[in-house]
Amino acid sequence: MSKEGKDIIIHPGIVQSAEGDSVQVMILAQSACSHCDMKSLCAAADMKEKIIEARKNPADWFEQGEKVNVVMQRGLGSKAVLIGYFLPFLIVVGALVILIEYTGNEALSGLIALALLLPYYVIIYKMSDRFKKKFYFSVEKQ
Repeated sequence: MSKEGKDIIIHPGIVQSAEGDSVQVMILAQSACSHCDMKSLCAAADMKEKIIEARKNPADWFEQGEKVNVVMQRGLGSKAVLIGYFLPFLIVVGALVILIEYTGNEALSGLIALALLLPYYVIIYKMSDRFKKKFYFSVEKQ
Protein backbone atom coordinates (compact mmCIF):
# COMPACT_ATOMS: atom_id res chain seq x y z
CA MET A 1 0.00 0.00 0.00
CA SER A 2 1.41 3.37 -0.88
CA LYS A 3 1.16 6.50 1.21
CA GLU A 4 0.20 9.48 -0.87
CA GLY A 5 1.11 13.04 -0.05
CA LYS A 6 -0.03 16.17 -1.80
CA ASP A 7 2.75 16.24 -4.39
CA ILE A 8 4.47 12.87 -3.99
CA ILE A 9 3.67 9.18 -3.91
CA ILE A 10 5.60 7.07 -1.40
CA HIS A 11 5.75 3.29 -1.70
CA PRO A 12 7.63 0.98 0.70
CA GLY A 13 10.22 -1.39 -0.73
CA ILE A 14 13.24 -3.55 0.02
CA VAL A 15 16.72 -2.88 -1.38
CA GLN A 16 17.92 -5.64 -3.71
CA SER A 17 21.22 -4.00 -4.63
CA ALA A 18 22.90 -0.59 -4.61
CA GLU A 19 25.60 0.61 -6.95
CA GLY A 20 26.77 4.12 -7.71
CA ASP A 21 23.88 6.56 -7.66
CA SER A 22 21.17 3.95 -8.28
CA VAL A 23 19.42 1.39 -6.11
CA GLN A 24 17.42 -1.65 -7.23
CA VAL A 25 14.33 -1.80 -5.00
CA MET A 26 11.74 -4.56 -4.89
CA ILE A 27 8.20 -3.31 -4.35
CA LEU A 28 4.94 -5.20 -4.11
CA ALA A 29 2.65 -3.78 -6.81
CA GLN A 30 -0.96 -4.30 -5.86
CA SER A 31 -4.09 -3.94 -7.89
CA ALA A 32 -6.96 -1.97 -6.42
CA CYS A 33 -8.80 -5.19 -5.60
CA SER A 34 -5.88 -6.73 -3.69
CA HIS A 35 -7.30 -5.35 -0.43
CA CYS A 36 -10.68 -6.97 -0.99
CA ASP A 37 -11.77 -9.69 1.43
CA MET A 38 -12.83 -11.86 -1.50
CA LYS A 39 -9.49 -11.72 -3.33
CA SER A 40 -8.71 -15.38 -2.59
CA LEU A 41 -11.79 -16.38 -4.58
CA CYS A 42 -11.23 -13.97 -7.44
CA ALA A 43 -8.85 -14.39 -10.37
CA ALA A 44 -8.77 -10.63 -10.97
CA ALA A 45 -6.84 -9.82 -7.78
CA ASP A 46 -3.13 -9.59 -8.42
CA MET A 47 -0.07 -8.67 -6.44
CA LYS A 48 3.27 -8.71 -8.24
CA GLU A 49 6.79 -8.12 -7.09
CA LYS A 50 8.52 -5.51 -9.25
CA ILE A 51 12.11 -4.34 -9.29
CA ILE A 52 12.47 -0.58 -9.71
CA GLU A 53 15.65 1.35 -10.35
CA ALA A 54 15.68 4.44 -8.16
CA ARG A 55 18.12 7.32 -7.77
CA LYS A 56 19.82 7.86 -4.46
CA ASN A 57 21.74 10.64 -2.82
CA PRO A 58 25.47 9.80 -3.23
CA ALA A 59 25.98 10.44 0.50
CA ASP A 60 23.41 7.76 1.46
CA TRP A 61 24.37 4.12 1.90
CA PHE A 62 21.90 1.28 1.43
CA GLU A 63 22.36 -2.40 2.18
CA GLN A 64 20.65 -5.39 0.62
CA GLY A 65 17.43 -6.22 2.48
CA GLU A 66 17.06 -2.74 3.98
CA LYS A 67 13.54 -1.31 4.07
CA VAL A 68 13.24 1.96 2.16
CA ASN A 69 10.63 4.27 0.66
CA VAL A 70 10.43 4.75 -3.10
CA VAL A 71 9.29 8.28 -3.91
CA MET A 72 7.87 9.73 -7.12
CA GLN A 73 6.37 13.10 -7.87
CA ARG A 74 2.62 12.73 -8.40
CA GLY A 75 2.55 14.75 -11.63
CA LEU A 76 5.14 12.53 -13.28
CA GLY A 77 2.89 9.50 -12.98
CA SER A 78 0.11 11.34 -14.78
CA LYS A 79 2.47 12.43 -17.55
CA ALA A 80 3.74 8.87 -17.96
CA VAL A 81 0.17 7.57 -18.33
CA LEU A 82 -0.54 10.32 -20.86
CA ILE A 83 2.50 9.42 -22.98
CA GLY A 84 2.25 5.66 -22.60
CA TYR A 85 -1.49 5.07 -22.86
CA PHE A 86 -3.65 8.10 -23.66
CA LEU A 87 -1.76 9.52 -26.66
CA PRO A 88 -1.46 6.11 -28.39
CA PHE A 89 -5.18 5.59 -27.79
CA LEU A 90 -5.94 8.94 -29.42
CA ILE A 91 -3.67 8.10 -32.36
CA VAL A 92 -5.40 4.78 -33.00
CA VAL A 93 -8.96 6.04 -32.56
CA GLY A 94 -8.34 9.26 -34.51
CA ALA A 95 -6.63 7.44 -37.36
CA LEU A 96 -9.34 4.79 -37.40
CA VAL A 97 -12.15 7.33 -37.70
CA ILE A 98 -10.36 9.31 -40.40
CA LEU A 99 -9.31 6.25 -42.40
CA ILE A 100 -12.74 4.64 -42.30
CA GLU A 101 -14.25 7.86 -43.63
CA TYR A 102 -11.54 8.14 -46.29
CA THR A 103 -11.24 4.49 -47.43
CA GLY A 104 -14.50 2.89 -46.33
CA ASN A 105 -12.54 -0.29 -45.59
CA GLU A 106 -12.69 -1.12 -41.87
CA ALA A 107 -10.11 -3.92 -41.93
CA LEU A 108 -7.52 -1.87 -43.81
CA SER A 109 -8.24 1.16 -41.64
CA GLY A 110 -7.77 -0.90 -38.48
CA LEU A 111 -4.44 -2.30 -39.66
CA ILE A 112 -3.13 1.12 -40.67
CA ALA A 113 -4.31 2.68 -37.39
CA LEU A 114 -2.48 -0.01 -35.41
CA ALA A 115 0.59 0.30 -37.65
CA LEU A 116 0.78 4.00 -36.73
CA LEU A 117 1.71 2.93 -33.21
CA LEU A 118 5.02 1.52 -34.45
CA PRO A 119 6.62 4.89 -35.30
CA TYR A 120 5.13 6.38 -32.12
CA TYR A 121 6.77 3.79 -29.89
CA VAL A 122 10.03 3.91 -31.89
CA ILE A 123 10.17 7.64 -31.19
CA ILE A 124 9.43 7.03 -27.50
CA TYR A 125 12.21 4.42 -27.40
CA LYS A 126 14.69 6.79 -29.09
CA MET A 127 13.82 9.43 -26.48
CA SER A 128 14.28 7.03 -23.54
CA ASP A 129 17.42 8.77 -22.27
CA ARG A 130 15.54 12.06 -22.16
CA PHE A 131 12.63 10.41 -20.34
CA LYS A 132 14.98 8.78 -17.80
CA LYS A 133 16.17 12.24 -16.80
CA LYS A 134 12.62 13.47 -16.30
CA PHE A 135 10.76 10.36 -15.07
CA TYR A 136 12.55 8.81 -12.15
CA PHE A 137 12.03 7.34 -8.71
CA SER A 138 14.13 8.37 -5.75
CA VAL A 139 14.77 6.35 -2.63
CA GLU A 140 14.96 7.34 1.01
CA LYS A 141 15.47 5.52 4.27
CA GLN A 142 12.37 4.63 6.26
